Amino acid sequence: MRPRKGYWFILVGVSFFFLSSAFSPMPAVVKAAEKPVQHPPVKLTISGGTQGGSQYSFAIAVATVVNRKVPYITLTATTSGSMLESVRFVGTKEADFAIPTLEFAYFYYKGETPDKVAFPNLRLLVLGIAYHAQAIVLGDSPIKSLEDMKNKRFATTPGLGFTTLWPKIFSAYGLDIKKDIRLSPLGIGDGIEALRNRNIDMYGVFTGLGNASYRDIATTRDVRFMSITPDKQEKLAKEYPWFKGVIPANTYPKQTQPIPTMYLESGFVVHKDVSEQVVYDITKTILESRDELSQIHMALKNFSAEATVNSAIVPLHPGAEKYYREIGVLK
Repeated sequence: MRPRKGYWFILVGVSFFFLSSAFSPMPAVVKAAEKPVQHPPVKLTISGGTQGGSQYSFAIAVATVVNRKVPYITLTATTSGSMLESVRFVGTKEADFAIPTLEFAYFYYKGETPDKVAFPNLRLLVLGIAYHAQAIVLGDSPIKSLEDMKNKRFATTPGLGFTTLWPKIFSAYGLDIKKDIRLSPLGIGDGIEALRNRNIDMYGVFTGLGNASYRDIATTRDVRFMSITPDKQEKLAKEYPWFKGVIPANTYPKQTQPIPTMYLESGFVVHKDVSEQVVYDITKTILESRDELSQIHMALKNFSAEATVNSAIVPLHPGAEKYYREIGVLK
């Protein structure tokens, strides 16, 4: 039996309805397909300390990853005379970020530095870099311990390393760095060269593990790293916000034994006026790219949201706070 004409009209009408529905734009689909609002391009700088130092290596590594993963940001690593100068650059808006120890950042935030200048505009991003005290002598040096440095020539970086950190270490060994030691302020590149040429007896710096300048001299010359003995580690850890640490064996060429030492917690600080979205994106990128960053430099594997929130004696930037609340670390 042939179908009636009315049946065909109904069939055509229903088919037309479904076909037109299939090809008609649905509001939900259009909304989901909308592109997110793009942030205007921004150019920022990280002040990375002296050429050849770990801070500068860290700055280059983070800038490389951020520039690749956050297209609207152009982050450039720059140098400075010291870690303290880098923090000052952020405080005066000559740079946007720096990578100091938490202790240094706090000193400048509160104005407790030798020059008594305060920068209450400093804010914290993320912690997780350890700056280890690393003192080195040539392999044929008669110096076997830090306590052997009386009347010897010692150099370290200008700034608080020169005025505060190494004086505290030598004090634990009963030495007054101003009276008992011939002290010179030298950046790490110049300092290692001075040691190589025997113009100093020991060079020391708080720096990241695997420092390039240390690796270079350990490759080309016989050198020895000075340890901080366990009793002195205990003393320093009780008196200052420092931590007992170790330079693992084989961190440097021909360094076959672990070296007990002290380290300072370090990370990124930023000027408070850098936008919340920019700081959020950089914080997120750093913490979610730890494996990639550690392939560039071994010291960059330990960035920690938890450690940052728990140790924040400098206020967190709102952009960092936003990310830490998002992942449930900050309530």
